[in-house]
Amino acid sequence: MVIICFVRSSHRYNGIFSKSSLSTRYQIKEVIALTRVLIPICCSSLVLKFAVLILAYLAFTHELLIDRLFTIIRFCCTTTAIVEPILLLCRHRLLQKRVRILFGFEIKEVSPKIERDPVAVADVYFEVFNQGINKGR
Repeated sequence: MVIICFVRSSHRYNGIFSKSSLSTRYQIKEVIALTRVLIPICCSSLVLKFAVLILAYLAFTHELLIDRLFTIIRFCCTTTAIVEPILLLCRHRLLQKRVRILFGFEIKEVSPKIERDPVAVADVYFEVFNQGINKGR
């Protein structure tokens, strides 16, 4: 399903590139980027889940190996729970940046706050508004 979403989004992005607004193109580009991140995560998850399915079938058909097989099944389930979030954090650009900031590898850029006088802002607004009205006369 993720691969279908990626293909359709890429096709849509290429088809409407010149006809759509900037925000629409940006949203479609984000969908493409996210599905590109999710494809390897889903593939690794499917491989591990199929391994668990096969091991579970073997565990119920070969009673002598049930302890070893259940240990391997637990390992595969634990690996899935660890690998998926790590892949997501490593492959997604914004999450990577947040993790680096969280662990102190990158300093968050803080822009200085601009103080504006509300009266001055209102004066500028109404001055432009009056100019627009006076042009119509």
